[in-house]
Amino acid sequence: MKRNKKTYVLVLVVFVILIGYFLIYIKPDHYVDAFISIVNKSNADNNYYIYIDNEFANHSETKLECTKQQYENIVIDKQLQYHVAYEFNSHSPQKGKIIIFDLNNTIDNRAGSEPTI
Repeated sequence: MKRNKKTYVLVLVVFVILIGYFLIYIKPDHYVDAFISIVNKSNADNNYYIYIDNEFANHSETKLECTKQQYENIVIDKQLQYHVAYEFNSHSPQKGKIIIFDLNNTIDNRAGSEPTI
């Protein structure tokens, strides 16, 4: 009987640690919905990524996965901002997940351009 109780307690402790790990380190804890400039983009193995200056994480560069269509239509220019909503974890701010990426809703501050909000 004591062995079963020890096993039960051990399993319970491991389970609690795993749930704690998930809640603290894996689950996104920041949601950002803003107009953001894209600082870079890259692709590898049919995966497309954009990089933003994440002002909500001490201006670290955050990598967000996007679709091929979004990737092909993005213009890298600090004067051009796209409406983006994304999530990231404060323990891993260099990687995030796009929730909304509206290519048609931009703020264009380039010379001679009219805003398209």
